[in-house]
Amino acid sequence: MKLLSWFVLCLLIVHAASAQLATSAVPFPITGKFHVSVDDQADLHLNGVKFHQANIGESTSPEVTLKAGDRLLVKLWNKKGPRRFAVIFASTDRRFLISFPNETMKIVPDPELTDFTERQFGEFRRYAVQENKHERVKILPFANSSEWLWGVGAKCTLGAVIRRDMVKPLAQQ
Repeated sequence: MKLLSWFVLCLLIVHAASAQLATSAVPFPITGKFHVSVDDQADLHLNGVKFHQANIGESTSPEVTLKAGDRLLVKLWNKKGPRRFAVIFASTDRRFLISFPNETMKIVPDPELTDFTERQFGEFRRYAVQENKHERVKILPFANSSEWLWGVGAKCTLGAVIRRDMVKPLAQQ
């Protein structure tokens, strides 16, 4: 029985160590670009600083560096027609990708905000609205699990907090 207990203890230690290694292997800070598809306009802010304006169609942001806990805020405008927004982040070395499905983005209730704290993000109650639920986001340059998103109304604001577990190996389409 003692041998079995030691064996189980060793397995638990090895499992915990491998989980720690997998988490620590995520390359933060990570440098890359956001790839955006929007109808009609999206302004992207990182930690309160506007760094990209996307207009109808697809665009790529300037290179930025992300770390765990960074805050992405997106101000969206729809002038007419369909409402749709999707975004991914691809590392400069094309090894890592962050997708933004609906459970990573929340509706920011105050449309005047350009930043928020992690605590505020936790208090935002509504997740982004999935638009075109059955249509995959294939228009962006890499295979991803992002979804077509929007908030409420023609003008809305979405936010996300960058987490280590959001970073995945990139597989090109």
